[in-house]
Amino acid sequence: MKSHQINKCRICKTNLNEPFLSLGYLPPANNLPQNNYEPEDKYPLELVFCNKCKLVQLNYVVNPEKLFTNYLYSSTSGMLENHFIDYAKNVAQVIGLTQNSVLVDIGSNDGLLLECFKKHISPNVIGVDPSINLADIANLNNIKTYCEFFSYQTVKKISEEFGKVDLITANNVFAHIEDITNLTINIRTLLKDNGVFVIEVPYLNNMIEIGTFDLVYHEHLSYFSITPLHYFFDKLKMNIFKIEKISTHGGSVRIFIQKNTGIHPIDNSVKTYLNKEKHLNNVNVYQIFNKKIKSSVDNFKNQLISIRNQGNVIAGYAAPAKASTLLGYSNIDNNLIEYIVDDNPLKQGRFLPGTGIPIVNTEFLKNNIPDYFVILAWNLEKIIKKKLKKTIAKRLNYIVPFVK
Repeated sequence: MKSHQINKCRICKTNLNEPFLSLGYLPPANNLPQNNYEPEDKYPLELVFCNKCKLVQLNYVVNPEKLFTNYLYSSTSGMLENHFIDYAKNVAQVIGLTQNSVLVDIGSNDGLLLECFKKHISPNVIGVDPSINLADIANLNNIKTYCEFFSYQTVKKISEEFGKVDLITANNVFAHIEDITNLTINIRTLLKDNGVFVIEVPYLNNMIEIGTFDLVYHEHLSYFSITPLHYFFDKLKMNIFKIEKISTHGGSVRIFIQKNTGIHPIDNSVKTYLNKEKHLNNVNVYQIFNKKIKSSVDNFKNQLISIRNQGNVIAGYAAPAKASTLLGYSNIDNNLIEYIVDDNPLKQGRFLPGTGIPIVNTEFLKNNIPDYFVILAWNLEKIIKKKLKKTIAKRLNYIVPFVK
């Protein structure tokens, strides 16, 4: 598939309006170059609002093979293990999984979530992920993983070996898919009649309220509230029966979905969410959001310039995808932030896209302690500060984007 512009909504096919937010041309956020002179492909990064189904989405789709074939985000490096253990136990309790249940994770990364399910719930786990390097890690850890994009062919392979399944999960993956209709039809086909589909997505309402525009990058094609998802699944004879608030990525939602023939009653949480997000159905909300982030970016960059002009050394901590959007849109490069420390060995020795900022490991800090740290994974602020306090004796100064 070639990278391409879209002019129709991916849920309801309505013609889309002009973008309410344009972040310019930026490189894909997780495509970390190995040197700072390597040419980088850049693509438009713009958000549009569908007046009919209310979905917020990118109007440009980058070829997924350019984004995911050699993926540098590893879930084990993202401090997510405790979250996934709680996730496995919670989902098992809500939908009644047993040790005989069969589970599939789409976009399974290095298999960490399935490892938690395997250890605590059921040994019958299957991963699907197109990233060769991550699928290899999962298979080496005895998490059976198909290295491919989830498709009807994948459904046939799994069905032939395992039959229909009890649970399919897609965590921070559903928003990555352009053709979510075909994806969901394939998921319906693979699920048992009483099977459940669970997704976790960053919640649009949190992004709008806090102003966290750095959650916008080319992998994230859709920015979900419950309203468009409710409309979407209803069209495909499925229903959302429960929604849970979770803390990952600055505020996300865990959404439980079943076929209309499913056995789970509709929880009050569904109606609650639909009622509390009605303001998101008005395009004016997004125009205000646009103005808010321009002010936020100016303040953030001016703060860094002031600190740097006083002779201080500024470093970043963590190189998540959101850092590429924040620094890229703010036009911040290695003249302001000298280096970024990241615990993920897949990222170390590379550079943050579009910035020329090198990514180093924590050993680098032994002889290079900055005066200020910008915590670029702001959603992990407490964990990072605790870690640095143990690592570095010197009292550190911190800058945390989006935290007032």
